[in-house]
Amino acid sequence: MCTNSSKVEVSNSTFKYNKAHIHGGSIACVDSSNIVIKECLISHSEAHTGGGIYIFKSHPQISKNTIHSNMAAEVGGGLHADYANFLLSNSEFYLNSAQYGSAIEMSYCYADMDSLLVHNNTAESGAILMGYTTANLLNSTVRFNTATVETGE
Repeated sequence: MCTNSSKVEVSNSTFKYNKAHIHGGSIACVDSSNIVIKECLISHSEAHTGGGIYIFKSHPQISKNTIHSNMAAEVGGGLHADYANFLLSNSEFYLNSAQYGSAIEMSYCYADMDSLLVHNNTAESGAILMGYTTANLLNSTVRFNTATVETGE
């Protein structure tokens, strides 16, 4: 976890089979922290929010990652963000699950997302779910996701 204006770089690392009671099964970045997460595998982790990654009031750069088979009991199976300004690129999200936003869920965020592959994720509502968010999604593929109650993508 990085907190209180921390500056952290994580690269070429594997995060598997982690569990958090509340936020961020593998990685949690909160309170004005800047983190770079690149070329990592984040899988088989779970939390109430942000099964793989949890971001709150921070400014991460997330690129060239594989984020799969994570689970959130509520929101953001792969990644959950609140009040964040971040870049997300060249990453793959698959086999993640959550009640809302199986791959990615964000609220009150500004996000630039480029070259994402989002597939085979399952939630009650949406693979990518955004509320009160401004986002740019470019050069990405979102396919074969399942929403059991609302839209699939």
